[in-house]
Amino acid sequence: MKLLGGRYETLKPIASGGMATVHLGRAVGVGGFERLVAVKVMHAHIASDPEFVAMFLDEARLAARIRHPNVVASLDVQMDEEGLFLIMEFVDGPSLRALQQSAQSKREKLPLNVVLRVMLDTLAGLHEAHELTDDEGEGLQLVHRDVSPANILIGMDGVGRITDFGVARAESRLSSTRGGQLKGKIPYMPPEQLLGDRVDRRCDVYAAGAMLWELMVGKRLYRSDSEGRLVQMILQGPEHTPRQLVPEVPEALDRVCMNALANEPSKRYATAAAFAEALE
Repeated sequence: MKLLGGRYETLKPIASGGMATVHLGRAVGVGGFERLVAVKVMHAHIASDPEFVAMFLDEARLAARIRHPNVVASLDVQMDEEGLFLIMEFVDGPSLRALQQSAQSKREKLPLNVVLRVMLDTLAGLHEAHELTDDEGEGLQLVHRDVSPANILIGMDGVGRITDFGVARAESRLSSTRGGQLKGKIPYMPPEQLLGDRVDRRCDVYAAGAMLWELMVGKRLYRSDSEGRLVQMILQGPEHTPRQLVPEVPEALDRVCMNALANEPSKRYATAAAFAEALE
């Protein structure tokens, strides 16, 4: 257990990524006040890199602006002798990826009503993020760029929440990303993101569509041991619709999913809210 910033105790690590480790933590205050939180601590070996520090601070700054029940709230950002750390809402429950893996281990798929509830929650949170504005009311053009099952948390209350805006793109970021670097997880990236073209909110619509395809079919949309082959498969587009592989998928849901997965951004739903409306 470590005490960070004089107010937060880390209890145990619960997740780790390229930039930081997330710990279950506890906020402590006067009079015996306590609250469970998630503490995201930047890895020491990258804390000296100004670009990564700026990205970390950007995540805190951007996510703190989003106040929505389907987005994991950012509560505080601090720095002490241990380094830089972000305090987030603690979601007591698994990631969507963990639920997928559990179902796959039993050769099952998640029930369709559960899939649709999680998708609607995810799209509601995304739309709120996409609509984010600055203090003058100007749109920040926020794009998550890493929508994937690992970044959707399902609480014990049954509510889905999107997290990890660490590689989000916005007009007002403090940091700029290094040229040629892909940000996010390749199997959920639309063609324009892979090609290095400018992305907008329809990038996240595509990623959500890829998640929906996988949840309804019960396997990955694109899988390859070769990164180059994976990119080629995405540029070519899906080989099958969900209904072609799982006949019990309703025709209407099949159409909605494939619309979201259109290779050409202009042929996708223009917003996450439009995608959600079509699902409803």
